[in-house]
Amino acid sequence: MSNPFVFEIETGGDFEAPEWNATSESQQYDYESVESDGGDREFTEEEVQYSIIISPTSPGDSRFRVPASDTTTPSSKKFPFNTVCFIEIDRGSGFVAGGSGNLIAPQVVLTARHVLLDSAGKPEPKVRVTPGADLSASGSANRTPAKPGNLVADKTRLRWSAKYDYGVIILPKPFITPSKFYVLEPSRKLVAGNLLNLAGYPCDKPKGTMWAHYEPVLLTGVSATHLKYTMDTCPGHSGSPVWLKFPSGVRCQVAVHTSGVSPVTPESRCFNDPTKKKCIATPPGSPASPVSGTNSGVYITCDVIKDIFKWCDEFKAKRPSVAASFSRC
Repeated sequence: MSNPFVFEIETGGDFEAPEWNATSESQQYDYESVESDGGDREFTEEEVQYSIIISPTSPGDSRFRVPASDTTTPSSKKFPFNTVCFIEIDRGSGFVAGGSGNLIAPQVVLTARHVLLDSAGKPEPKVRVTPGADLSASGSANRTPAKPGNLVADKTRLRWSAKYDYGVIILPKPFITPSKFYVLEPSRKLVAGNLLNLAGYPCDKPKGTMWAHYEPVLLTGVSATHLKYTMDTCPGHSGSPVWLKFPSGVRCQVAVHTSGVSPVTPESRCFNDPTKKKCIATPPGSPASPVSGTNSGVYITCDVIKDIFKWCDEFKAKRPSVAASFSRC
């Protein structure tokens, strides 16, 4: 049987992915089980560093740009990338880059907890959410393609897990567009060799530009609460969605990107400057140094979805779509 979908990269080429076994359009998905690596612990704050990972399929920085485009794919103006959000924070001196997230419902952004909290563990006073941002593009329809272009929420609308590194922003009103979103998938049965995808707004690239990567699922990369992978990320990718694509076109989000190689060393941090002290826009000819290890994210489990539903209900916001496997939670 031929491969059921292709992943188009920015050069216009097609990356053919192994076959998914999706039984119907009603969000019933069939996976083969994988082994747990037993790493069921939360990552400490000093481990929130991200790395360019050496892997058999990606020996260096393989992130690709997702620009605003009406004619090519991938595009920050088209699903699923138009739901990926550039998150900025304002502590009283204006908005600065804070991290990434994604719209999972018109009024709900899923992200990492540490994007929402300052170093003292207090909620950020204000956050601004811009879905599908490409701040390098010309024209507001390309720079901020959502309607409205962005929305601001204060700290009273932030909710987060006390145990693991995920949380939500419940916006003061819904976005009109985008109107199509990821399905949340609580299954932990992934197939080695199938592709994980990730996209967000890393700080080593020009501000407000989206960068993505895809890599095969690791057999040893799944635990009860976390997912490990060799996709390349840098600071700013915090909160990025990690997802699968099925032949029906449905995208299932399986994790929230949170953490990098552990233990942290100067070499494992994605800084892109010779002194390894600051994350800056990548200078020409000075890419981040790749390291061995894995980046990781918090798994979308039944408990994560139940938290999200609870927070949505608190604000009477529309809940996100979930896969049929949630009925077995």
